[in-house]
Amino acid sequence: MAEWISVYCGSRIELDVKDMREELATADLKTLAEAVFDTDEEAARALESAAGQLRIERHGAEIEVHWKSAGRPLQIRAVSGTAAEGDIAEVLAQRLPAGSGPGPDRVRAQLARSRQVVYLEMGVNEAKGLGAVFGEVLAFRLAAAGDGLVWLFDRQWAAPDDRAVPIWSHA
Repeated sequence: MAEWISVYCGSRIELDVKDMREELATADLKTLAEAVFDTDEEAARALESAAGQLRIERHGAEIEVHWKSAGRPLQIRAVSGTAAEGDIAEVLAQRLPAGSGPGPDRVRAQLARSRQVVYLEMGVNEAKGLGAVFGEVLAFRLAAAGDGLVWLFDRQWAAPDDRAVPIWSHA
């Protein structure tokens, strides 16, 4: 079973391993991890364990973020052209709930002008830990670079200019 963070970009971007490494090196991972883990101590232990094992590797068109010795990495891939158009059409037709107002309208407008979709895929267990932390940091970096919006786990939309304030939340 998998969980996704998706980034809908208005302009195409290149997935760059070096940029991703720099983003994770400068991000406030501690604060984000404290929001995901039950205690601050758990968050600190997880980050300490990950520090020595964190690596980002390109495998063809896909990038993998590894932070533990075993388990599923965060897998990042981008689609554009007809593949992106098909994915966006499916989201618009089948996956978004009905809704109107500033949030839903902004999301639908973004989808209508998106040219690329970047998927950050992780296991369900990873989505409840550092996978969510690393995925969120990288997704917002990609959204900022590609004039995009982030769809966190198919439940909440957010913009890179104000990550903490959801544009639209739905189950």
